[in-house]
Parts: sequence; C-alpha cells; structure tokens
Amino acid sequence: MIRALRAGLLAAVAFLPVARIQTAQAQPVDYPALRVTAPGGAQSLLLGSIHLGYADVPLPSPQILEQARRVVIEGDPALPQPPRAGDAPPPDAGPRIRIGDILDAREMQTLRARLACRFPSEPDVFEFALRYLLNQPLRAGWDVVSPCPEPGRTGLDQWMKESAAERHVPLDTLEAVADAQAQWYALPDRIFIRGVHRSLTPQFLQDFADLLTAVRQGNYEEVCRISDASFATTEDAALFERRMLTERNLRWLPRLEPFLKEGKAVVVVGAAHLCGPTGVPALLRQRGYELQAVRVPATP
Repeated sequence: MIRALRAGLLAAVAFLPVARIQTAQAQPVDYPALRVTAPGGAQSLLLGSIHLGYADVPLPSPQILEQARRVVIEGDPALPQPPRAGDAPPPDAGPRIRIGDILDAREMQTLRARLACRFPSEPDVFEFALRYLLNQPLRAGWDVVSPCPEPGRTGLDQWMKESAAERHVPLDTLEAVADAQAQWYALPDRIFIRGVHRSLTPQFLQDFADLLTAVRQGNYEEVCRISDASFATTEDAALFERRMLTERNLRWLPRLEPFLKEGKAVVVVGAAHLCGPTGVPALLRQRGYELQAVRVPATP
C-alpha cells in the first residue's frame, strides 16, 4: 500500500497517523479493481490500497475471496520472507536529520494538534510519542504525515490478511520487507524535508482528501498527478518514482506472474503502483496480459 506526498500518503504501514479527514460524501457501495486476464486465459483481481482505514474508502466485500486460490500483498514481516533481491541500492550517505530539527513554531503547533487525535485520553502517552517522534530521523518518522484513520476501521491490507486467514486462503508476498526498506533508505533527506514541511500545511489535508477520492474512483493516474505535484523538483519526483515504484514493480513481476497465470489470485498493492508507464498494469500489458477496470461489491 507517494512521491514526496506519495511517500506519506501511501506509506506501507502508518507508524503515527495524525489528522482525521472528514468529508460529506456518501459511503460508496463498491470498490475499484482491475480484472487481470493472463495470456492463457486465467483471471485474477488487482486492487489498489492506501493501507489505512478511512470511511471514504470502503472495504471490498468478503465475497471476492469466495473462489480465490490465494491473496497476494506487498510484504509483511510476520510472514515467511521471499529471497532477498540482489540489486538493492546502498543507503544514502548523507547525514540523518531529525524531524524536530526542521520544524518552526507553527509547524510544531500543527504537529501537536494532529498527533493528539491518536491519543485523545492519554496525555502522558501523547507527550512520550511526541518526544520520540521529534528525535527520529526524517524517514523513520515519515508516517506522521498520514491522517488519522477512522477509529476501529481496518485498512485494506490488514482486512485482506484477516479475511484470507478466516477462509483458509493462502497468503503470499511480493517482496522481502528488507528490500522495501533498502529502497526507502536509499533516498536523500531532501525529499523527506520537503515532504514533512508540506504535510504540516492545510493544503496537504486537501491533497489527501483529493487522493482518497481518486483511489475510491479507481483513478490511479490522478493519484500520480496529485503526488507528483508535491515534489520540490521534477528530479526529486523522478528519483522517488524510480526507487520506490519502478524498481520494486520490476522486481515483483517474477513472483507475481506465476500467481496470475495460475488464476484466481486477489492481489493488493499500494495505489501508486498502478499508474504510469512503469506501473504494474502497464508492465503486465507489455507482457501480454489484459486488464479491465471493474467495480467489486463493498462492505457497507
């Protein structure tokens, strides 16, 4: 389950999500998906995720797993790890900057207000979490930009894991967690500095609301457009895309294709992996797969 904005909005797991989004839109009754038809005719479903649970983005109905042979997600430290990739980039050699070192007084006030939604009745825990966060390197505490998920609402990735376990559907992953982390730590701090500053502005909340709308609609090209606009330079956007999307997408294919050729797989990846010329759909089409946008039933 973002290029500077994308890194925060679509981070794989939220460490400290921080600001609840409210909208007046009605609860959708379906969920966007891509039906993938392999060259041999086998069909599977590919879904985009924002990884956290928000009321504006519903969860699919469990019926999409009724005939599933397997569920496939990006990665999970609790599951057996696939073999490590042999071409992981080295970590960025620049100094590690702490989040607390770059915030001004206004940003600090905004951060406190957003973080408070995570601990509404636990002031001591809140203060500890704030001190801990401010002392973290930028990339380690990056998920502070993610708005607070709906209380008690499960994100798509976790829902898939739980639903697969309940129905005894095998669960597979596309990459070792260490490989995803290697890509993350290969990025320079300047990308995260820009992202943290932007995340503490009102514009970020509007961007996030727009991103939720795009994901709910299955408009993955709009996901790319929203996130691209948040980078300081086109060079930074291209670097993030190469490290966090393109290189990982290409590595996933050797593991993903056997599942798709087998058929009846339900695959969940971050929504940012589904757009652009090097997104998973484009790479699959280059290999002879057919993809069709569909809507699957959602849980009310």
